[in-house]
Amino acid sequence: MKKEIKHTLLFGALFFGGMATAQVRFSNSTMHTAILNGSAFIDASSNPVSNLSTNVGKGLLYPRTDLSTFKAFGGAPIGIPTSFPTYYDGFTVYNTNVGGQAGVGNTQGALTAGFWYYDNKSNTINGGTWKPLSAGTVTTNTLTNTVNTITSTVNGVAASAPAVNTVSNIFTPADSQLSTTVNGVTGTIVDLTTLKVEPWFVQNSTTQATTDAQTIYHTGNVAIGQNVMFGAGEKLAVNGTIRTTGSTYPDYVFEDYYTGLSAIKADYTFKSLKEVENYIRENHHLPGVTSIKDLLKTKEGYSFNLTELSVQSLEKLEELYLHVIGQQKQIEGKDLEIENLKTRLSRLEKMILSHK
Repeated sequence: MKKEIKHTLLFGALFFGGMATAQVRFSNSTMHTAILNGSAFIDASSNPVSNLSTNVGKGLLYPRTDLSTFKAFGGAPIGIPTSFPTYYDGFTVYNTNVGGQAGVGNTQGALTAGFWYYDNKSNTINGGTWKPLSAGTVTTNTLTNTVNTITSTVNGVAASAPAVNTVSNIFTPADSQLSTTVNGVTGTIVDLTTLKVEPWFVQNSTTQATTDAQTIYHTGNVAIGQNVMFGAGEKLAVNGTIRTTGSTYPDYVFEDYYTGLSAIKADYTFKSLKEVENYIRENHHLPGVTSIKDLLKTKEGYSFNLTELSVQSLEKLEELYLHVIGQQKQIEGKDLEIENLKTRLSRLEKMILSHK
């Protein structure tokens, strides 16, 4: 009998022991000890029944709750070493409500269906914030670009990076092509011939040219600023002003006349009319003006420098003014002399008449 009882007790111990080792293990909540001194609070990996099955014991079903009606955390006292010392920080639930705010604490954005956790570092039970666990539920992104720096703020976390690290441009004048490389990536080559517009028109049209080749054909006429010539026989028509550059300007005439020397043109000397007359008689052209002998003659006629000729013409004009001014002074002097002679003559006439 005793032997049978021993066999029965041994069988029961083995049976219940096997059952005990086959269940999910929890930490000892009374003694506050972990599972066999392990780090896990709940251990289902040691359950052979669940591990050997393809669909049994494979997940954890959370209680479902509507956070908008979740008004208070239970389990007082809260915040003491033996009762929720972290004020439910990290507390995770499955929320069923869509829209609105949680009934307790703060809410990041609006409620959506899915897992939410309570992020609470405030050391007060109601000072935390409910945040969604699902990556797809939060899409807060602020992107700004200031002085080549892109700043992105995602879910309150800011980061910045340079928009462009390196830029290089290569321009090939021969074929008017531009290539741009940004951060090591080279873009499509741009043909600038279609973008660059020349001031000249395409031959026999009013379309602006896109190449730097000037073509003048047919009549040989050139019109700038308009489409037609001003009159018959003209070869160049300019609708606007013309500006040219030169090495000097005829103010040296006045400078030499009044000071005896010109710093503008040291080799210039103002000549009297007698000197000019003698020069013309000998050379058959004005002094300081290019002689026809020095001009290039082509089959179309003489070729001369318009800028040089305009300076020479202004030089002669200024000289004429000075000669006229000098002659005017001589005339005024002679007029005064004539008036004096008239006065003396009148006195003599009176004296002669008084002695008769």
